Amino acid sequence: MKAIISCRFFLVLSLIIGLAKVSVAGLAISFDEPDTIYASNAIIDIIEHNGAVWMATNEGVNFSSDGGNTWLLYDSTNGMVADNISSIFSQNGRLWAGSGHTEIIGGEGLGFSDALEYTDDDGYNWFYADFDGIPNVLGAERSIYDITGHYNDVTGEEWLFFTGYAAGLLGSRDGGTTWRRMFVTPGDSIYYDNSHQPRLMDRYFSCVTDTTHGDSLFLWTGTASGIFKYAFAPRWEKPFSDTITSIVFCNDCGPGDSSRVFIGGNNGITIGNSSGGPFVSRFEEDGLPGPYISMLFAYAGHLFVGTMEDSDGPSTGLAVSTDGGDWFDTVSDFDDVIRDNRKISEMAVMRDRLYLAAEEAGLFVSIDTGQNWAHLWVDSSDTSSENGRNIVHAFDVLADTLRIGTDSGLVTWRMDSLGEVQSYRYDVFPESIGVSSAQVIKIRTQVFLDSVDNSFDSLAVWTINRPLTDSGSPVVRRSSDYFGNTYWETHQWDVITNDIAIMGDTAFMIGSEGLRYTIDGSNADNFQRIYDSLHTWVRLYDQYDDPLTVMAVNADTMFIGSENGFSISNNRGQTHRVYRVNTDSLRADVIRNYNAYDTLYYPLPGNFIPTLAIQKLDNENYARIWALTRPAVGDEETGLSEGIYKPMDSSFTVIDSDTLSSFAGYGIVWENRCPDVQAWNFAFNGDSVFAAANGDGLLFFEGDTALGWDTLMLENEIGDYLWKPGDSVFAVEVIGDDLYVGTEQLLVRLSLGDLKVNREFSYVDSTTSSDEVYAFPVPFKQSSISYESDGVQFHFTLKEESRVTLEIYDAAMNLVKRVIDDQKFQAGLYHGRNKGMPTWNGRNGKGDKVAVGIYYFKVETSAGDGDVRWGKLAVIP
Repeated sequence: MKAIISCRFFLVLSLIIGLAKVSVAGLAISFDEPDTIYASNAIIDIIEHNGAVWMATNEGVNFSSDGGNTWLLYDSTNGMVADNISSIFSQNGRLWAGSGHTEIIGGEGLGFSDALEYTDDDGYNWFYADFDGIPNVLGAERSIYDITGHYNDVTGEEWLFFTGYAAGLLGSRDGGTTWRRMFVTPGDSIYYDNSHQPRLMDRYFSCVTDTTHGDSLFLWTGTASGIFKYAFAPRWEKPFSDTITSIVFCNDCGPGDSSRVFIGGNNGITIGNSSGGPFVSRFEEDGLPGPYISMLFAYAGHLFVGTMEDSDGPSTGLAVSTDGGDWFDTVSDFDDVIRDNRKISEMAVMRDRLYLAAEEAGLFVSIDTGQNWAHLWVDSSDTSSENGRNIVHAFDVLADTLRIGTDSGLVTWRMDSLGEVQSYRYDVFPESIGVSSAQVIKIRTQVFLDSVDNSFDSLAVWTINRPLTDSGSPVVRRSSDYFGNTYWETHQWDVITNDIAIMGDTAFMIGSEGLRYTIDGSNADNFQRIYDSLHTWVRLYDQYDDPLTVMAVNADTMFIGSENGFSISNNRGQTHRVYRVNTDSLRADVIRNYNAYDTLYYPLPGNFIPTLAIQKLDNENYARIWALTRPAVGDEETGLSEGIYKPMDSSFTVIDSDTLSSFAGYGIVWENRCPDVQAWNFAFNGDSVFAAANGDGLLFFEGDTALGWDTLMLENEIGDYLWKPGDSVFAVEVIGDDLYVGTEQLLVRLSLGDLKVNREFSYVDSTTSSDEVYAFPVPFKQSSISYESDGVQFHFTLKEESRVTLEIYDAAMNLVKRVIDDQKFQAGLYHGRNKGMPTWNGRNGKGDKVAVGIYYFKVETSAGDGDVRWGKLAVIP
């Protein structure tokens, strides 16, 4: 949650990036028990994990399960890689810790990262993350300063991130099993190799996640070049198919009268409108019978979808949506198409009859808007599997003519009003290298109108042909006859063409050579580049890099699909908006930099951001961002900056209300709440803000006024200071009803009552005398026992090997129970079950529950002339 500065020193930006690499990979495991000690007065961070308070210190990880009365320690002697803990984080039952060490080089302290460690059992076993294959993650000047993440307990999705200064920003989507370095742009990867120095924007200090923006996840990161916001949209709120397979327009597939567009691909369906977004996507969990979309067709408010397991897999059936694509129902009793080589490739409509092509399954027809389907033989004279005319790929309908693309050429049916075939014709295309091929996978009919009265003039039929044997070649064929002419022209020979679209007199052809067109029926030699609104050629659609897959036109609008997204043009292709689809879960959909030199938005006071935190208020839609800003270069400012989302107009000026007509959206306004102050950590309790400040103590801020910071002096109820004013506070955290404050002297626990009026403080000392014995938990609650091992535990220290007897006495000094009976113990510190000692379950020697009240215990050892120590405990119901 907070940025941690190892050993409590800021890194100086002028330090030269070290090139040394420390390789640490594999398992670091220990079955040792934690030591019972409060290890260090210098607390770097405080968190809650599994109901306990955990602290990162420069001497290891301390934790307490009883509110700070007793402390346990993990360090390099009992399972961890190193003692110097630079960061700590808890998520989904797993505790993470960044560990390292400091070396004096050239008279200066240089921080080294040794490992990113984790434990799933509260420290009994420690493991460390494997960064194999990622260069320069650990080592000199790569301290792991901050760890953050987000776990969605509904979907099971888990995000993890950490910042490692010169190591950059790393993320994981599988619970930390594998990691990847994350970049603002792909080319930034060179700044993390041995031959380059990281730029200011490549040096990461702090990170925190923000889940207040709907289903999107925002990752805020602090660098030496300002704050970078990484926005990750969920797959259902963005286009999520990189390979586009089908596009269809529909004016009546959803509420309102706006035209919707449906884009099918290798990862479900994306829904938008004719002008673009916002986009949503639908998947198998929304009723689709398969992930891969082989066909889309819209008719009478129905959206039909053919699906497959993948591009080469079996068909998984036909689905239909009647609510604009929010939910899909699978068409039942259609098992003939659910198998290999039966892809549902196209549909067509003629006089309310629907026709469906399903490769080897053949041709189907429905007279009830797709509820029931009947099989039709294209060539009933030969129903064997060898007859290619019954293997159907494509359709085209014009008036009473149905054209059918098959494995044996083009079949043309003239049909009456009842759907009966009145006449037919077979155009068989030979397999000929560079000239022709037999299989017809697409058909488009181009109608030409008279320029004077707009009446019918002529038509041309276009087909895309693919070879079935090595003797054929992929081509585009064109016939200018209406029905009887048998002459076909050959175009686009030896070029993979995937789709043809007609826009008036222009025929567009897309495929492996990009987008080509013809306006006179000749070979489509004209290559049309895809330009953006600035008339810049977008290389995404370079014919050498990104083959085009599908095209759909509606009036002046054209959608073009590729193997890496799609583009939209609303001006007949003069300019395009290109949507590069992001299916990489660790690549942000939007990255925004906030810095001190931002002239468009409200700038930060300074660019060096060691600390970040998130504050969520119930009365605000979006979280507030708190940051410590320091100068990176120039005249930048130091201070505690607060970023608040406010309604703005299109000129990025704050407006009074988001209901005004000028409202364009929300933007962040940065305000320096506390100039010239440095804070290592923030904590929040409603609208109260606590800041652990360097030399200024624990700062307290409440409400929404620019001024109003107070310093909590950390004094107890009789006015004694528990903290020396002027010393630094490094950590602060709200846990339950308490505020824990880590200073360079000690840990202080405050009640979260009215801090300004009734300050109830308690503190944890940093040492416990070796002569002291105690029991815990005290008081002991008899009703809390749920396991045989539950009960009162005991703490004592042996300076030498001894025989130990531990006995319980009541208030009248009558023996109640002998817990340890003259057992031999080695020298060392013993702390309850953690050292394998027996517990007392609140029963006497007969097995009966003892009465509620005060009890005493005696620890007697054989050391020297005999050592006896007494302790007291209480038993409650």
